[in-house]
Amino acid sequence: MDKSKLTDYLISNGRSQAAINRSLRALDALEQWLATEQSLTIDDDISKEVLENFILSAKKSQKNLLLGLAGVFEYQGKEDLKSYAMKMRRAILDKERKPMRLKDFLGVDQALIKALEEKDIRDAHQLLQACRTPEERKILAAELDVSNNALLELVKMADLSRIVAVKKVRTKLYLDSGYDTLEKLAAQDPMALHLDLVKFVEETGFDGIPTTPKEAAFTVKQARKTKRWITFGADG
Repeated sequence: MDKSKLTDYLISNGRSQAAINRSLRALDALEQWLATEQSLTIDDDISKEVLENFILSAKKSQKNLLLGLAGVFEYQGKEDLKSYAMKMRRAILDKERKPMRLKDFLGVDQALIKALEEKDIRDAHQLLQACRTPEERKILAAELDVSNNALLELVKMADLSRIVAVKKVRTKLYLDSGYDTLEKLAAQDPMALHLDLVKFVEETGFDGIPTTPKEAAFTVKQARKTKRWITFGADG
């Protein structure tokens, strides 16, 4: 591959020098591996399985390799490989991101936390796996002898905590202010969300600062991108 042409392409598409360098490093690594392990070149018809094997062979920087290669595949017009590289990268990020512990959420009845722990449900992902539908939540609430609403509120905070940078204060802020699901956040205009949260904090005395305009824009964007795990019905 002509690296100067790749560089020109990335520049023409507004990529930063750091992004360009990342793509060039990823290209070098993949080309070397293809030649050594597969007797192929970057211009050959590379399958998704080959890409997977290359990433598995990398001992570190898998996320950067995938991000860099996305730029390479885009330049080649291999949209299927570009999409797959980004899908693999998101999967790695999701795996690395540790779910919040249920006991760290604010304002939750500790008796509910203890009851869940007795069922080996201790973090946000474990709770969400057990409470994907209204029917599953109803059954679990009955088993725990807790109110449906108390369990639902914890499920909503657990689901919101999947948004990058949304932790215990923000999950409580969004729950209390009525922006308690990914769908509701995804539907917002970021500036309107910011202003509404400023008003909410001022009027209620919520113990925390409102979401900034930049944070609101990021949160709305992430809410739109985050895969939906939970079905809300009549219970929420």
